[in-house]
Amino acid sequence: MKKHQFMMIFPLLVSIVIALGLISFSLCIAAEFKKSKKKDLRLDGKYCYIPGSSSCGLGIAALTCLFIAQFIGNLLICRNFFSRDKFGNMSCNKSEKKNKHILAGLFLALSW
Repeated sequence: MKKHQFMMIFPLLVSIVIALGLISFSLCIAAEFKKSKKKDLRLDGKYCYIPGSSSCGLGIAALTCLFIAQFIGNLLICRNFFSRDKFGNMSCNKSEKKNKHILAGLFLALSW
């Protein structure tokens, strides 16, 4: 993919990441409101149990959206920092570029 083609879809990918993050956040809030309460606890003989709720499904959907958003975001970061293209700040020497790559890789690993 050429650089100008990537720059045309970059805003679309960023908006997808932001939308998925907002969806994940709203699903987390909905799961928190749907979670089982203390009054839902049932006693069956010697054992107690909590009936199922939809909060688990909402939480899994939130995790899925967040994982997809993080994966796309990390691909964008890798594309910008680790590409072999000759664009960006041309005045940096090799040690500065190496430090930027190490820092970007550290943040990328830390985000997971």
